[in-house]
Amino acid sequence: MLELNSEKWAELRDAYGSAKGLPALLTDVDTILANDDELWGRLCHQGDVYSASFAAVPHLVRAVQQRNCWSIIALIASIEIGRLEGRSDDVPDFGAQSYFDAIRSLPTLLGPYLTPSATEAECRSILAAMAVSAGQTVFGRFLLEHTSDMVAKMLDD
Repeated sequence: MLELNSEKWAELRDAYGSAKGLPALLTDVDTILANDDELWGRLCHQGDVYSASFAAVPHLVRAVQQRNCWSIIALIASIEIGRLEGRSDDVPDFGAQSYFDAIRSLPTLLGPYLTPSATEAECRSILAAMAVSAGQTVFGRFLLEHTSDMVAKMLDD
């Protein structure tokens, strides 16, 4: 995992250019949740993802280990979808192992969050992340983009 105090963050880019300020948004789960919208805008802008997105994912996964935060789970899934669809920078060599380890950890990490008390948004995000961790981009996108009302309408038509 790229340490938050590493100088390499300045070499990475997000949607707005240099990612040198990104580590300040990734320090802990509360900071990540407080900056949810900004992280989405910087790491997965209109479906495009960036070199900093890949370095951020292990930190996002760390936050999810501490707290079920469906929006962050959806962000992780969206970053992997962008990579699988070719809408991304290359995964930086110095962060590739951490990124792919984080993605592979999703099914085991997220499985316990699928409980009867989980909301629809939580379920959709969790299942989408599990799907994309297995390379199932279409299913991941479908889950992220379609609510139960939309699916019910499709099934009725």
